[in-house]
Amino acid sequence: APMSSDKATLSYIVQNVDDKYISMSNTDFTTLGQISQEVLSKKKKKILVLFSDGGEKENLEGLKAILKANNIILYTVLVGTQKGGVVVDSKGNQVTDKQGNIAFSQRNDALGELSLESGGAYIVANSGDQDIAKLVEVIKSTNTQDKKSFAHIKEREELFYYPLGASLLFLLLAFSSLPTRRKI
Repeated sequence: APMSSDKATLSYIVQNVDDKYISMSNTDFTTLGQISQEVLSKKKKKILVLFSDGGEKENLEGLKAILKANNIILYTVLVGTQKGGVVVDSKGNQVTDKQGNIAFSQRNDALGELSLESGGAYIVANSGDQDIAKLVEVIKSTNTQDKKSFAHIKEREELFYYPLGASLLFLLLAFSSLPTRRKI
């Protein structure tokens, strides 16, 4: 998802991801790189944050070339273990494809190394949120705005009430009549 401050939409997207989105084939990192290139093409600082198990090492070469060619900095949250394991759904059942093949996920730290090569960082996810907070801190500290701006606000004294007061005085004089004595 593109960077957004719309937390409700991002929360909805995350809450509605389920096991039907699991790809039984290798992760296509080249397509990810191409999409990221298009989305980030007009950005000054190009940052990609990726949550993945790392996929196959040979599939990372296309992503590596795209990151380097477009100066995209990759930050990665690696999910899973190096030993790997069977993917289970929310009910504890093994996830399988239509042919009955069991989904297996194994963390590949080569994606983390690619993050470091691009100038980014990576963490291995655990059950707490301390690592995520640390990654956010690293992203913020290394990608601050180069140009700091400030505004000078001049304090002004309002003077409109002087002409307003004079206008009210003239208005009162115009509507009031001065009594004059007439001799008959």
